Amino acid sequence: MTIRISFACLTMMAMAYAAPASAERRYFHKAAVDRDTFVSDYGQCAALAGGVRPVRYTVHSTNAYQEAAGSFFAGFFGSRETRRLQGNVLQVCMADRGYRQHIASDALWDEVKKLPQDKQIDRLFELAAAPDQTAQGTTK
Repeated sequence: MTIRISFACLTMMAMAYAAPASAERRYFHKAAVDRDTFVSDYGQCAALAGGVRPVRYTVHSTNAYQEAAGSFFAGFFGSRETRRLQGNVLQVCMADRGYRQHIASDALWDEVKKLPQDKQIDRLFELAAAPDQTAQGTTK
């Protein structure tokens, strides 16, 4: 009984700590950028960010339940850390290329995500090349 309660408490704590699905979504803006340059820059930065992997820790224990729970949480938090690191690498890479970050509103991000993948890059380019960013999102 104690193991079940402890596991349930740990699971609830892990879920509360995990990044929510509505975490800040960002897009990038650079004055007078052409489409080919934006697609090239974004593609190179996304490829660079895709190769990022955090250090994985292996759980060792003589108790099988502890080892299973430890492995579960290590994997759970490891995927969160991977997403965080990839987002940071993408942001730094785009900033190094002269792009400013903007936090997208939920409505704007939902609009972009509903588009087919080939149209998403077109919409991101429209946001990147737009002359006025104040109505689209918050500057960071």
